[in-house]
Amino acid sequence: MPLASHVTDHQPAVWLIIFFVLNFGLVFLLAMNVSRVRLAKNITNGDGNDLDLKKAIRAHSNGLEHTVPFGILLLVAILTGTGPTMAAILTLAFTVGRVAHAQGMLSVNFQARRLGAALTYLLEVIVILVLIINAFTLPTLF
Repeated sequence: MPLASHVTDHQPAVWLIIFFVLNFGLVFLLAMNVSRVRLAKNITNGDGNDLDLKKAIRAHSNGLEHTVPFGILLLVAILTGTGPTMAAILTLAFTVGRVAHAQGMLSVNFQARRLGAALTYLLEVIVILVLIINAFTLPTLF
């Protein structure tokens, strides 16, 4: 089977792979940032009551708090028939939201944080609505 045909047949799954690569790549970078700040500030355990380390830890934690559940919901949405266009929109918009939120958490750009949080929450609601629609449009199994 030619590669182009293979990709077309599995496009929603390709978007799921892109989602995991981009978003867990971001979570990995946020984790590395926590380690970088710990080394720079010589803080081995806890947050040492250091504002920079607290921000780094929160940015990483918040990324995990939203990326894992959204990834599971996106997987179920794709398994239940969500097409490649919706999978692409959900993937790219969520990624933009998470990058904006992380940038806003780690800098003084509160607007980016607010925008990222709002976009994340909106997309979480949208993917839940997509799942509800998919549930009512699935062909009967029996």
